[in-house]
Amino acid sequence: MVLAVLALLLLIRPLFKSASADAPMSPTYAEDDRFAVDRLAGVLIRIFVYAGILVYANAKLDPSPPVDHPSEILEAGSGGTDLGRLLPLSWVKLRSWEDPARAERLLSTEEEATLSPGLPVVVRIRPGFFYIPWVYNVQLDDEQYSQVVLKRLPPGTSVLEVAPAHMRTALANAYRLAPDKRFRLAVAEIHGFLTGLPRDNVETALEGDRWKIRYRNLDVGSLPQYPDFSDFTVVLSQWVGYLDQEYPLELPSSASTYSGQPEIEAQQKRFLAPGQVSALQKLDDSWTQGHRHPAMLQVGPDDPERRC
Repeated sequence: MVLAVLALLLLIRPLFKSASADAPMSPTYAEDDRFAVDRLAGVLIRIFVYAGILVYANAKLDPSPPVDHPSEILEAGSGGTDLGRLLPLSWVKLRSWEDPARAERLLSTEEEATLSPGLPVVVRIRPGFFYIPWVYNVQLDDEQYSQVVLKRLPPGTSVLEVAPAHMRTALANAYRLAPDKRFRLAVAEIHGFLTGLPRDNVETALEGDRWKIRYRNLDVGSLPQYPDFSDFTVVLSQWVGYLDQEYPLELPSSASTYSGQPEIEAQQKRFLAPGQVSALQKLDDSWTQGHRHPAMLQVGPDDPERRC
């Protein structure tokens, strides 16, 4: 912006000289105007120089380590500016690490400009000596890039068949444990219980350092890479709350009993486990078929020892 204004002033300065020649009766005003333009140009030059020194010192004197921010290449290119001779310039357009809906455009090195759109990168930012954040560099996110490459390989590909650059990530994937199977079953069971739809597979994908959980094209939630039962409880509670709003239970309030209740209660009172399992199985079948009653939710052994 400063250079643009300066260039404009340099373009209009000769106009005051020609105005003075065309109007010899008022040379003082033309000289004063030209002097004002020169002063303003000098001020702008000083601002540009001081700003350059500030930017240089902010980066040069900054001792703090860079902070990594994940991002993605949206565009990359190169060109040049003619300043008497061609000055080459390279640039990259990144997904903003502060707001994914925005994009950030940065001047880059030739190496950074060769990164292809869609590649995951790490933007390394330092806070600056004068607390003016500046981009230290942009580099390929090797781990995330390896994940992208490995996803394109056929299922069952051996670690030994992977390119050496991605072999470490492939080995980690081979031995990484997915979230507990009981948790995944609970996600499907809760959905089936509240919606009446048949059970389906729960999708899990590791994105960064968290597991993203999806079921029937719905976002269930996310878990840390090494979750425990407290993490499962939080996600399942949120899942129940969401489904309860989307599929509220419609339970009849008039009928005092439900179909097959005497038989189910008789099996429930048996001491041995097969009776308990048979009662619960019949309840599940009835519930799935749409025969629902509030009393079904209260079925359970009176004696806790019979739950073993």
